[in-house]
Amino acid sequence: MPRPRHRFPPFLRAAAPCALALVGTSACSDAPATFGEVKAYTARERTVDWKADDKTRLLLREMGPAGHGGENQAQAPSFTATVPDGWETLPPQQFRDVLWRVKGTDAECALLASVGGGLKGNLDRWCDQFGVPRLSDEQVAAAPAMPLLGKPGKLFELEGTFQKKSDQKLLGIITDTDPQATLKFTGSREVVQQNLDKFLALARSIRVGTAAAAAPGTGYTADLPAGWTQLPSQPERFRDAVFGVPGGDGDCAYTAAVGGGLRGNVDRWTEQFGLPALTDEQLAAAPQHPLGGAPAKFVELAGTFRGRADMVMG
Repeated sequence: MPRPRHRFPPFLRAAAPCALALVGTSACSDAPATFGEVKAYTARERTVDWKADDKTRLLLREMGPAGHGGENQAQAPSFTATVPDGWETLPPQQFRDVLWRVKGTDAECALLASVGGGLKGNLDRWCDQFGVPRLSDEQVAAAPAMPLLGKPGKLFELEGTFQKKSDQKLLGIITDTDPQATLKFTGSREVVQQNLDKFLALARSIRVGTAAAAAPGTGYTADLPAGWTQLPSQPERFRDAVFGVPGGDGDCAYTAAVGGGLRGNVDRWTEQFGLPALTDEQLAAAPQHPLGGAPAKFVELAGTFRGRADMVMG
């Protein structure tokens, strides 16, 4: 007997081949993703009770409060670095993934692993903060190259008034990627200049994750469901970790940092599937599910994707 296809709105239909994704409602991280024990079914074998609640229908397990739980609970973002002599590591702050300070001073260095706005946009913001004219395109192009987190970037120096303190200096690196990573070192001109070499050495030493815990070539770890396989990452497509799914040609891709917001990413997906944008009420009603230690929404779409009908994305 054919199963009914319109008990739920069209964007919540289920069909055969699938690609899986979750969109976080806050900044993403490189934390290990935990799936728990899973038995793989093909689309034909999986029976769906469309009258069931979302938790039952999507097989979502109970989750403890953020920051608590057992060994499978998602961990905080992980970065490693060689801390220079005379520097100390401070607790991370909102949007500042790692924070260091030169001991005995107020000079601080902050890593933001994912920030939008473009290279020029971030640099303009720094210039505004220091009360100096924005750099021209020619000046930006002439800035020395300096990689950060394995990505190409530019090194900038600014001097001016910062947080109502004069005689301040900034050393900063912004990656030429989308989104950007930034490393910003601010303090008195004397202290920052004295620590120039230490700042550059720190920047070169920063890595995502640890060698022991990271999946080969990705920097991310996951407990794979039965039958799933780890595939090579595709950084050129911003797919930081890719997993093969049995029983079809679908796959699952994890992107650690993407701009556009929750609404912007979901709207992009609905366009890709030839569907109308979800209303605010539909998006608010989507079930919650954590991703990378942050709250996220689980959205299902069914339609035509890349010229193929009867496709599904979660």
